[in-house]
Amino acid sequence: MDRFINALKATAGTMDRMGGQARFGIVTSFDPARYLARVSIQPEAVLSGWLPVLSPWLGNGWGLAAPLAPGTQVLVLAQEGHAEHGVIIGAAYSAQAMPPNVPAGECWLVHASGSFLKLHNDGSVEISAPTVRIDGNLVVSGDVSDANGAHGTLAALRADYDQHHHTVNGAISSPPDLQL
Repeated sequence: MDRFINALKATAGTMDRMGGQARFGIVTSFDPARYLARVSIQPEAVLSGWLPVLSPWLGNGWGLAAPLAPGTQVLVLAQEGHAEHGVIIGAAYSAQAMPPNVPAGECWLVHASGSFLKLHNDGSVEISAPTVRIDGNLVVSGDVSDANGAHGTLAALRADYDQHHHTVNGAISSPPDLQL
């Protein structure tokens, strides 16, 4: 039945000089291995073929990947009016998928888990996650503190350590040999 309806739509597309029109649809399934999705084209609910999903940044084995969940509203550009062929241009917020409340001019990447990366208008960067893993070196040009500086900065802790002494058998030790 889907193929019959798609054939009717393809014929109607020829009346439109073989030009495809962008249409909204709802993702029905997603193949993460091939980065393809099937979509129920609205309002007729015509089921598409497996369509590629455009990404603004990609390469061979790298890029920006955000797999589409079933139920996501997307914009589809069908090739020559055929629902079997086309491309998913992008996803769209809807009443079922509201956007985060981002101030104008800021850029936020917010995950469904609540973790986020926020680029604020004042130039600061905010990251919130249960764990942040860094594979490689972390180079900081400023100072490092914990709990908003409640326990001092790393530089102050290092200076205190480098100057500390112990009392051993009534004698005061010298500062540590290993300076931090």
